[in-house]
Amino acid sequence: MDMRGAYVSCMGSKPMLQKMSIAPYRYASDPAYNPLRPRELLLHAEERERLASRAQEKGMTIVPLEVRSGKFIKILLGVARGRKRIDKRQRIRERETQRRLRQGNL
Repeated sequence: MDMRGAYVSCMGSKPMLQKMSIAPYRYASDPAYNPLRPRELLLHAEERERLASRAQEKGMTIVPLEVRSGKFIKILLGVARGRKRIDKRQRIRERETQRRLRQGNL
């Protein structure tokens, strides 16, 4: 499984896991398998409502944090706030400075 870039969106009242790559089962015979297809999440009604209301807030996104497998595949979800454009530039600047310090080019 690859969770990079994955998020949860609410289509109507159904939460759907988007852009999470799940490799095909080796012994399956389905040649038209799409590893990036949206997958519906099975949640209790109150969990669905709580997540949908939090996702409606400006700048909030539901993201998968952890995947556990056993009899069922379970995904730990978190609500996160995206970075603002200014914050991104600042993080890039800090990262470049740290890289130069490590290389001794400052």
